Amino acid sequence: MADVFSPDSDLLNRVSILLNKKTPVVKNWRNLANRLGVPNKVYEEFDPAANNPKRSPTKLMLEWLRSEHPDMTVDELRTTVEKIERGDALEILDGYLFNSQGTLNYSADIMICTV
Repeated sequence: MADVFSPDSDLLNRVSILLNKKTPVVKNWRNLANRLGVPNKVYEEFDPAANNPKRSPTKLMLEWLRSEHPDMTVDELRTTVEKIERGDALEILDGYLFNSQGTLNYSADIMICTV
């Protein structure tokens, strides 16, 4: 079995680039972490200012979720990205999850850590 979000996957890199950007009007990895129930104290540790500035906070958050909530599904993650109104990241996820006919490539209840 392979990780859906393996550390160097194109999917993770593309989603992380979008969610790592800090802008006043666009929701980012912090909003996603909050919606996914990551405790504030935990996700503050993912902040590049508090941590290694070269580490991706989105990647750190997903690593934490894989270890602390291994039962989280890809559909839950997708739905939460939709709730924070990040259509750009949602488009990348959907491109991975759905084929050109609009049917799922994977089961919606698959865990974020395995395919």
